[in-house]
Amino acid sequence: MPDWFDDWDNIPEEKDDDPPDVKAFKRFFTGDEDYQRRRAKIIPMVVKAPYVVKIIAPDPSEMTMHTGRHPMSIKKVNKVVDPATGKTTAAAVMEFGVDFYTSAAIGRIINIVMPHLGSITVDLAIVIAPPWGAEGEEADEPSACLGVWRIDKVDFMSFAQLPEKPIEEVEEEIKDIMKSFAAESGN
Repeated sequence: MPDWFDDWDNIPEEKDDDPPDVKAFKRFFTGDEDYQRRRAKIIPMVVKAPYVVKIIAPDPSEMTMHTGRHPMSIKKVNKVVDPATGKTTAAAVMEFGVDFYTSAAIGRIINIVMPHLGSITVDLAIVIAPPWGAEGEEADEPSACLGVWRIDKVDFMSFAQLPEKPIEEVEEEIKDIMKSFAAESGN
Protein backbone atom coordinates (compact mmCIF):
# COMPACT_ATOMS: atom_id res chain seq x y z
CA MET A 1 0.00 0.00 0.00
CA PRO A 2 1.15 3.59 -0.54
CA ASP A 3 3.12 5.37 2.21
CA TRP A 4 0.32 7.87 2.87
CA PHE A 5 -2.13 5.04 3.53
CA ASP A 6 -2.31 3.77 7.10
CA ASP A 7 -5.77 2.30 7.66
CA TRP A 8 -9.24 2.14 6.12
CA ASP A 9 -10.75 4.48 8.71
CA ASN A 10 -8.35 7.32 7.96
CA ILE A 11 -7.86 7.74 4.20
CA PRO A 12 -6.60 11.26 3.37
CA GLU A 13 -8.89 13.37 1.19
CA GLU A 14 -8.01 13.84 -2.46
CA LYS A 15 -6.18 17.10 -3.23
CA ASP A 16 -5.93 18.99 -6.53
CA ASP A 17 -2.13 18.66 -6.48
CA ASP A 18 -2.14 14.89 -5.85
CA PRO A 19 -0.38 12.97 -8.65
CA PRO A 20 -2.80 11.02 -10.93
CA ASP A 21 -1.94 7.63 -9.40
CA VAL A 22 -2.59 8.93 -5.86
CA LYS A 23 -5.95 10.32 -7.01
CA ALA A 24 -6.79 6.91 -8.53
CA PHE A 25 -5.88 5.14 -5.26
CA LYS A 26 -7.88 7.51 -3.07
CA ARG A 27 -10.96 7.29 -5.29
CA PHE A 28 -10.67 3.51 -5.45
CA PHE A 29 -10.14 3.08 -1.70
CA THR A 30 -13.07 5.36 -0.79
CA GLY A 31 -15.41 4.22 -3.59
CA ASP A 32 -18.26 1.81 -3.03
CA GLU A 33 -18.04 -1.82 -4.11
CA ASP A 34 -19.65 -1.14 -7.51
CA TYR A 35 -17.09 1.62 -8.20
CA GLN A 36 -14.24 -0.71 -7.23
CA ARG A 37 -15.55 -3.69 -9.21
CA ARG A 38 -15.89 -1.62 -12.40
CA ARG A 39 -12.32 -0.34 -12.16
CA ALA A 40 -10.29 -3.30 -10.84
CA LYS A 41 -8.53 -4.92 -13.79
CA ILE A 42 -5.92 -7.58 -14.24
CA ILE A 43 -3.26 -7.79 -16.93
CA PRO A 44 -1.98 -11.36 -17.37
CA MET A 45 1.03 -12.29 -19.49
CA VAL A 46 2.12 -15.88 -20.04
CA VAL A 47 5.93 -15.77 -19.96
CA LYS A 48 6.67 -19.47 -20.27
CA ALA A 49 4.31 -22.36 -20.93
CA PRO A 50 3.79 -25.46 -23.06
CA TYR A 51 2.32 -24.84 -26.51
CA VAL A 52 -1.15 -26.06 -25.50
CA VAL A 53 -1.32 -23.29 -22.87
CA LYS A 54 0.25 -20.58 -25.05
CA ILE A 55 -2.35 -21.00 -27.78
CA ILE A 56 -5.23 -20.35 -25.34
CA ALA A 57 -3.44 -17.58 -23.40
CA PRO A 58 -4.95 -14.11 -23.80
CA ASP A 59 -2.90 -11.26 -25.19
CA PRO A 60 -1.56 -9.02 -22.43
CA SER A 61 -4.36 -6.48 -22.00
CA GLU A 62 -6.55 -5.10 -19.23
CA MET A 63 -9.36 -7.47 -18.25
CA THR A 64 -12.10 -6.49 -15.82
CA MET A 65 -11.83 -8.69 -12.75
CA HIS A 66 -15.56 -8.59 -11.91
CA THR A 67 -18.07 -9.88 -14.46
CA GLY A 68 -21.21 -12.00 -14.40
CA ARG A 69 -19.05 -15.01 -15.32
CA HIS A 70 -16.54 -14.47 -12.54
CA PRO A 71 -17.82 -12.29 -9.69
CA MET A 72 -15.33 -10.49 -7.48
CA SER A 73 -15.60 -9.81 -3.77
CA ILE A 74 -13.56 -7.17 -1.97
CA LYS A 75 -12.56 -7.29 1.67
CA LYS A 76 -10.82 -4.49 3.54
CA VAL A 77 -8.75 -5.58 6.55
CA ASN A 78 -7.60 -2.89 8.97
CA LYS A 79 -4.12 -2.76 10.40
CA VAL A 80 -3.44 -4.58 13.66
CA VAL A 81 -1.84 -2.61 16.49
CA ASP A 82 -0.34 -4.27 19.54
CA PRO A 83 -2.14 -2.63 22.53
CA ALA A 84 0.87 -3.11 24.81
CA THR A 85 3.48 -1.47 22.53
CA GLY A 86 1.33 0.62 20.18
CA LYS A 87 3.29 -0.80 17.25
CA THR A 88 1.59 -1.93 14.05
CA THR A 89 1.98 -5.70 13.76
CA ALA A 90 0.07 -6.13 10.49
CA ALA A 91 -0.58 -3.55 7.79
CA ALA A 92 -3.99 -2.76 6.35
CA VAL A 93 -4.74 -4.74 3.19
CA MET A 94 -7.38 -5.08 0.50
CA GLU A 95 -8.24 -8.63 -0.56
CA PHE A 96 -9.81 -9.51 -3.90
CA GLY A 97 -11.62 -12.82 -4.32
CA VAL A 98 -12.57 -13.82 -7.87
CA ASP A 99 -14.79 -16.86 -8.41
CA PHE A 100 -13.55 -18.52 -11.60
CA TYR A 101 -15.18 -21.87 -10.86
CA THR A 102 -18.79 -20.93 -11.59
CA SER A 103 -18.12 -20.29 -15.29
CA ALA A 104 -18.20 -23.36 -17.54
CA ALA A 105 -15.96 -21.68 -20.13
CA ILE A 106 -13.33 -20.76 -17.56
CA GLY A 107 -13.65 -24.23 -16.01
CA ARG A 108 -12.74 -25.80 -19.35
CA ILE A 109 -9.68 -23.56 -19.63
CA ILE A 110 -8.63 -24.42 -16.07
CA ASN A 111 -8.89 -28.14 -16.93
CA ILE A 112 -6.51 -27.62 -19.85
CA VAL A 113 -4.03 -25.56 -17.83
CA MET A 114 -3.99 -27.58 -14.55
CA PRO A 115 -1.78 -30.46 -15.74
CA HIS A 116 0.84 -27.96 -16.91
CA LEU A 117 1.04 -25.67 -13.84
CA GLY A 118 4.45 -27.03 -12.90
CA SER A 119 5.91 -25.61 -16.11
CA ILE A 120 4.05 -22.30 -16.43
CA THR A 121 5.35 -18.82 -15.59
CA VAL A 122 2.84 -15.96 -15.61
CA ASP A 123 3.31 -12.29 -14.82
CA LEU A 124 0.26 -10.46 -13.46
CA ALA A 125 -0.57 -6.85 -12.71
CA ILE A 126 -3.64 -5.49 -10.94
CA VAL A 127 -4.54 -1.99 -12.05
CA ILE A 128 -7.17 0.64 -11.34
CA ALA A 129 -8.47 2.03 -14.62
CA PRO A 130 -11.62 3.68 -15.98
CA PRO A 131 -14.43 1.21 -16.70
CA TRP A 132 -14.87 -0.20 -20.19
CA GLY A 133 -17.13 2.00 -22.30
CA ALA A 134 -16.70 4.98 -19.97
CA GLU A 135 -17.48 8.38 -21.46
CA GLY A 136 -16.88 11.98 -20.44
CA GLU A 137 -15.26 12.63 -17.06
CA GLU A 138 -15.40 8.95 -16.13
CA ALA A 139 -13.25 8.03 -19.17
CA ASP A 140 -10.64 10.60 -18.08
CA GLU A 141 -10.26 9.24 -14.54
CA PRO A 142 -6.67 8.56 -13.47
CA SER A 143 -5.19 5.05 -13.39
CA ALA A 144 -2.73 3.31 -11.06
CA CYS A 145 -1.04 -0.04 -10.56
CA LEU A 146 -2.03 -1.85 -7.34
CA GLY A 147 0.54 -4.61 -7.64
CA VAL A 148 2.67 -6.77 -9.91
CA TRP A 149 3.81 -10.33 -9.27
CA ARG A 150 5.04 -13.49 -10.95
CA ILE A 151 3.52 -16.94 -10.58
CA ASP A 152 6.30 -19.36 -11.38
CA LYS A 153 5.87 -23.10 -11.75
CA VAL A 154 3.12 -23.80 -9.20
CA ASP A 155 3.66 -27.04 -7.27
CA PHE A 156 0.33 -28.21 -5.86
CA MET A 157 1.97 -31.10 -4.05
CA SER A 158 3.75 -28.66 -1.69
CA PHE A 159 0.52 -26.85 -0.76
CA ALA A 160 -1.13 -27.36 2.60
CA GLN A 161 -3.66 -30.18 2.42
CA LEU A 162 -7.22 -29.16 3.22
CA PRO A 163 -9.58 -31.51 5.03
CA GLU A 164 -12.09 -33.29 2.83
CA LYS A 165 -15.61 -31.91 2.75
CA PRO A 166 -18.54 -34.04 3.81
CA ILE A 167 -20.15 -35.82 0.83
CA GLU A 168 -23.42 -33.90 1.34
CA GLU A 169 -21.62 -30.55 0.99
CA VAL A 170 -19.79 -31.69 -2.16
CA GLU A 171 -23.07 -32.99 -3.60
CA GLU A 172 -24.75 -29.59 -3.05
CA GLU A 173 -21.81 -27.76 -4.66
CA ILE A 174 -21.95 -30.04 -7.71
CA LYS A 175 -25.70 -29.41 -8.04
CA ASP A 176 -25.09 -25.63 -7.88
CA ILE A 177 -22.32 -25.87 -10.49
CA MET A 178 -24.52 -27.91 -12.82
CA LYS A 179 -27.31 -25.32 -12.44
CA SER A 180 -24.88 -22.54 -13.38
CA PHE A 181 -23.68 -24.50 -16.43
CA ALA A 182 -27.28 -24.93 -17.55
CA ALA A 183 -27.94 -21.21 -17.02
CA GLU A 184 -24.83 -20.25 -19.05
CA SER A 185 -25.75 -22.50 -21.95
CA GLY A 186 -29.38 -21.31 -21.89
CA ASN A 187 -30.82 -24.75 -21.05
